[in-house]
Amino acid sequence: MPDNPIWSCDDRGPRGDCRNPHGCHCDEIAGLVAQVEQLKRTSMVSLPMKHLPEDAVDLAARAIAAEAAHHIKTMYPAAAQAVTWGSCKRSLAGVIRNGMRRLGDAAERGEMEAEIRAMRSQRAREDESPAPTLST
Repeated sequence: MPDNPIWSCDDRGPRGDCRNPHGCHCDEIAGLVAQVEQLKRTSMVSLPMKHLPEDAVDLAARAIAAEAAHHIKTMYPAAAQAVTWGSCKRSLAGVIRNGMRRLGDAAERGEMEAEIRAMRSQRAREDESPAPTLST
């Protein structure tokens, strides 16, 4: 293989033949260029979109919380029995909804990665502190 391969027919020999040692790819390249131009003309804004309902985040959070609760109850039944299960499921839904809203707002500001780091840092600080005890 040559040190500097030619990938298009920009460098033609004296008879106008493509000097690409791998064969002529001009048609392929022209097709790809046309596809890229078509993609540039078709932006996401011009695609038809169904508007999300106002409570889309709440609906998604409840669905994700239901999946998480099902997983916990199935995989860790002792954990599910150790808590008031209905309250635990509502708490999961709230935490998930609040996290989704927090990250959604941060994404709109262009700060989602920083927000994820802040959330991780907050969890780490809370994990280091002693667990709360219930007094009777």
